[in-house]
Amino acid sequence: MPIVDLDAIGFPSVADLSRAYFAGSLRDSVSKVFNEAHLCPEPLEYIRFFQMIMRPTWALPYTTRSSDFPKLRDGLLKVLEKANARIVLYPLHEAVKDENVIRLSWHTMGRKPQRWHYKVAYLPHMLHFDRDGYSGWSELYRTDRRVIQKIPAPLADSYFETLTKEYSEARISKYRQPQAAAIEAEDFVFVPLQLPNDGVIQLKLFPQPYLEGMGQAIASLLARGLRVVVKRHPNCRDKAVEQFLNSFDSPLFQVSKAAIHDLIPKSRCVVTLNSGVGFESLLYMRPVVCLGKADYSLAGKECADPTAIPEAVEAAIRELDPGFVLKVVFAAHNIYQLDIRSELASEQQVLRALCWNFIEKAER
Repeated sequence: MPIVDLDAIGFPSVADLSRAYFAGSLRDSVSKVFNEAHLCPEPLEYIRFFQMIMRPTWALPYTTRSSDFPKLRDGLLKVLEKANARIVLYPLHEAVKDENVIRLSWHTMGRKPQRWHYKVAYLPHMLHFDRDGYSGWSELYRTDRRVIQKIPAPLADSYFETLTKEYSEARISKYRQPQAAAIEAEDFVFVPLQLPNDGVIQLKLFPQPYLEGMGQAIASLLARGLRVVVKRHPNCRDKAVEQFLNSFDSPLFQVSKAAIHDLIPKSRCVVTLNSGVGFESLLYMRPVVCLGKADYSLAGKECADPTAIPEAVEAAIRELDPGFVLKVVFAAHNIYQLDIRSELASEQQVLRALCWNFIEKAER
């Protein structure tokens, strides 16, 4: 079978897809729609077409453990009802036995046939919606830079401008931020700590325990004469973290309770394992160094050696590519995440899932 350059194919109409379907040559057109579903201005007609020819069941296990579930359910149900789709809501630990099913799985990872993963993302109105998972398990983490570079610059720039205006003016974040605490320091390296028992900590690039590795990174920065400001995770009550913070005795070291909206803009660089604050730092166009696998690390630098953090910080500052940062943010929010406020975004993700359902079936 000859290799087809999908970039050279125009975005097909539903009529084009229908003709290709009856001609038995639908695969390449579906791949095109899958790759560019986020650009489709009117996905519903396409959704109805794929739902009609494939007739998958949509299976969504419900959970009371998280607010992520109703956010996804409410948005997708509106779309799937319009497509006359079969929808099954079922208890989390039961199974839906159906050979033709699109399963939506909460807070999970790992690519499996007919499965999409979702969970809350870095901003409160965004959900990860991904075939592989989230954070360093996600599709975005494995995406080739050349794919991101294909995103039209004006599109990424326009989206970034709108997003950052809303983000900075409303001071929104995944966690509530204090309004009173101030930060007097400037030109520091900002280190937002994570919960040591968070599942994403296992994605660290260094072998040491989390606090030991982060401690080595902070000590290396201080030894280089760099000012370091650390912010504890808002939900952290771990005494080991308190002892960790008290272990640093340097005039260049500070623990802050200020809002990240005040800390990030005053920093020169952000160093994290894979905290969501790293992604938010991109919205302020700050260089980011990741000591773990993170979906947004394409826009920054990875560092596997905590003692080499000073050099990584210098490289991140020197090599920051604002144009590429815009494209990574656009890709994250429009391809690999879902804006729960937008019916169009829900439709586009449903379209992607239906296209992938067809592609998976065609490969078997």
